[in-house]
Amino acid sequence: MADPRIYQVLLAGGADAGKGLAAARQLIAACGKPPVTISVWASLTPRTVAAVAPLLPREIMSADITLEPGALGGLAGVLRTGPRDHGWFLVQRASPFGGAMGVGSPHPSRADGSSATVSLDFGDDPVPEAIENGRFGRWLAALARAGLLPPAARPDRLMERFAAAFPQRPSVTRTSPRDPPPAPVAEGGVSAAARGWRAMRGDRDRYWPGACVLTVPVPPVTALGLAAPLLGPGGPVDFHGYYSPAVLGTAGLAGRLAAIGGATFVLDTTDGAGAGIDEPTLDALLGSVGDDLVCVDWQCDWPDAAPGYNGVQLTVNGAGNLHDDDPEHVPGLTTAYFTVHPRAARDGDRFAARLASQAGLRLAVAVGGPG
Repeated sequence: MADPRIYQVLLAGGADAGKGLAAARQLIAACGKPPVTISVWASLTPRTVAAVAPLLPREIMSADITLEPGALGGLAGVLRTGPRDHGWFLVQRASPFGGAMGVGSPHPSRADGSSATVSLDFGDDPVPEAIENGRFGRWLAALARAGLLPPAARPDRLMERFAAAFPQRPSVTRTSPRDPPPAPVAEGGVSAAARGWRAMRGDRDRYWPGACVLTVPVPPVTALGLAAPLLGPGGPVDFHGYYSPAVLGTAGLAGRLAAIGGATFVLDTTDGAGAGIDEPTLDALLGSVGDDLVCVDWQCDWPDAAPGYNGVQLTVNGAGNLHDDDPEHVPGLTTAYFTVHPRAARDGDRFAARLASQAGLRLAVAVGGPG
């Protein structure tokens, strides 16, 4: 399916969020149908998180921090006193083990506070090569020395069980749907699973596990402390925590996380449990975000249009939209766009001009999608 054609709406100079919102609603009214869903993506400051919390109590936000390994002790202190009903993980891309190494908590549905996940990315090494060249074994031995593996979980046995349970499989084709991955295997009190199946170096016809993920009988924050010396010699660490706005805001957690490093708190309602937000909530949200970057997407069913990426987008305090490229944070700037899927209108430019005219708006040149 081809990319959507994206059009920018010309707003009066200095147009604020209210004027941009009015223009977006004019386009939707010209469509003649209510939007299918309204979704929001936003990058918020700790102050705004607290203001947004009462509006979106069921949403889950991600707290994203890039920090140096030396700051892991401070992060562990925050996590130790924070809520335990939400998940988190961190990963070091430039790991001393030659691939990304990660530590985190299990999915909240499987978390009981007594176990953690530890992962190793194989990079371009198929599993047999990672065993033969000693990389897999060195990594497991380091985990054992750090106290992350129980004595019964012998590295040689773990490698043997992993290789047997997760062998190569044919690459995906259009006529051969991917089979579900094998179930995790247990060995010596540790559960091992494969993740990120992909083609490896020199082999484009078969998929190998991209990473080994171990669930170890160590509490998550304790596991972070034990893994910190293994992460110390490497590069920066990326942390991703998942919390409700209420927890981040009212418990002061957002501010404590932000004090560790350059924290970004991302709201994406398409990832939440609800089916989008309504217009009154959107009005209240935009009234609370100050200078923070917010992108609103109304998915629309244009008349005579096949399903696709048809809709209206509004970017507050920025330029760009999520269908074309990462929006740029520009406080005070409001930009409005709408998309027409090429299959939805054979002459997308004519369709766009007619829709804008019906809405009483003017268009800039098309800014994205096929030329």
